[in-house]
Amino acid sequence: MISLLIEFIVFILDFFCLLNDDIQNIQNIQNIQNIQKIDDDFLDFRSILKKNLQEEIDNEIEKNDFFKDFNEKWNN
Repeated sequence: MISLLIEFIVFILDFFCLLNDDIQNIQNIQNIQNIQKIDDDFLDFRSILKKNLQEEIDNEIEKNDFFKDFNEKWNN
């Protein structure tokens, strides 16, 4: 009888250990997904920044005659 009780307690402990492992795995997966989202957001931000910077450069080239002439000569 005591051995059955001990086996039952061991079973319950094993169950909670496995449950804890599953919870940790789920948390790790969520952390990875959050990191991927942050990475995607950073890439989006980087592309927007790059686009804006390129627009600023193009605007400055259009405003400045020296760069405009240089750009035309370079492209021809």
